[in-house]
Amino acid sequence: MATRLYEVQTKVYEALTSISTKVYDYVPEGTQSPYITFGQMTSSSEGLSDERVSVALEVWSEGKGRKECISILNEIERALQADLELVTASVIQQKIAQTEIIPHQGLYQGIVTIEFQIDWNE
Repeated sequence: MATRLYEVQTKVYEALTSISTKVYDYVPEGTQSPYITFGQMTSSSEGLSDERVSVALEVWSEGKGRKECISILNEIERALQADLELVTASVIQQKIAQTEIIPHQGLYQGIVTIEFQIDWNE
């Protein structure tokens, strides 16, 4: 069966429309920070009708210090507390797997990784 990566990405995007920071799959040139992008996404089969999907969301901030980045990461976590409702699969488990902040020169990158265990509706 085909992966549900895109359906999960679409539902994550919809869940994030309630937060104050813009979310992009592709960032237009000249976009001002802060903003959120979709990072690494993985899928692995857990059997004939199960799939584990991992989605990394990346926060990009030019704020002084980590405060802005952490605040946005917290907003993401609150927006994704409720299980996603998929059309072609059922979410068995949804959890925040990891959160990290990476300093770059004049920029902070926050990454929150969400894992989904789903059962395909067949």
